[in-house]
Amino acid sequence: MKLTNRISHNLNSNRHSAYHNPIASPIRLWSRSRARKIAVLFLALFVVFASPLLLTSGLMESIPGSNNPITGIAAEPPQVNLTYYSLWNETQRPVEDDGDVLIGDYIVINATWSPDTNITGTALEIHAPAIPTTVSEVSNSSSIEINTRRLGNNATCTINATAWWGDGYLIRKIYYDVFIGNFFVPHLELEQPNGGEVWTGANNVTWTASDNNLEENLTFEVLLSSDGGKTFQLLGAGLNRTWFEWNCTGFLNLTTYKIQVRATDGIYIVSDQSDSTFTAGDIYVPPSTTTTTTTHTETTTTTGPPGLSPQIGAMIAVIIVGSAFLAVGVYYLAKTRI
Repeated sequence: MKLTNRISHNLNSNRHSAYHNPIASPIRLWSRSRARKIAVLFLALFVVFASPLLLTSGLMESIPGSNNPITGIAAEPPQVNLTYYSLWNETQRPVEDDGDVLIGDYIVINATWSPDTNITGTALEIHAPAIPTTVSEVSNSSSIEINTRRLGNNATCTINATAWWGDGYLIRKIYYDVFIGNFFVPHLELEQPNGGEVWTGANNVTWTASDNNLEENLTFEVLLSSDGGKTFQLLGAGLNRTWFEWNCTGFLNLTTYKIQVRATDGIYIVSDQSDSTFTAGDIYVPPSTTTTTTTHTETTTTTGPPGLSPQIGAMIAVIIVGSAFLAVGVYYLAKTRI
């Protein structure tokens, strides 16, 4: 009976003491389902914000036997090395940056990505808006190249290098305003006739030609002028040699002939002609006749009567004066008598 009363007293005293039994605490605990939801939310936030940091920091290493490409991503994203070479110089030289100038024969541009771990494909595109044209290539390897001769002309271009990395990541590097010069104007010089020659029968027109494009095939035309270079007529076309035989038999024999040679590589056209005129032809041309017309002009002169000699004039004057004095004397004489 005493033991029962003591236990009852202790329970009643605990209700008013500062100590709270955790089991009897009024604090409301989370349910298991709610705690699970919060844990999933924190896990999702961790994946969203922490995964990119792990990928770029290299902390995520490949799992042996795993087929997930993301787990095999390298420590750093790959970088592109853009270079070029040509028939002039087969040593690869870097494309420095925007505005670079590439000059050469058959320029080949190469884009190589490194490190090449988990690169699933690459692409290279060259766009020349002034032509306009675009050439491109796609590859499954980490290296790709394009022969820019396919552009068809010299141009300022935009170069776009692209790589696919890991599970669909796309990395791109663009170079702007890069001038690519593949094509060069041919060199041409007429050797003969160059002026002062006298040709009869068959003679060879000869010239020299070259091109900085080592594998270029030049074609030529030969033209003739009979008026000192004012007008030309075609003698031969589509020539792939540096000489042409011209038989001037049947042509007028003139001293005013000139020869012109034209060369083309399919893009550029250059020409050269005789420095001065030469003589050719066997058909006699009679000298032109010059007719001189003489004009006779008749001049009619009207003359007056012949003039008096000075002696006769003086005599007449004396007579006139003497007659005047005689008339005056007669007048006074007659007046006095009256």
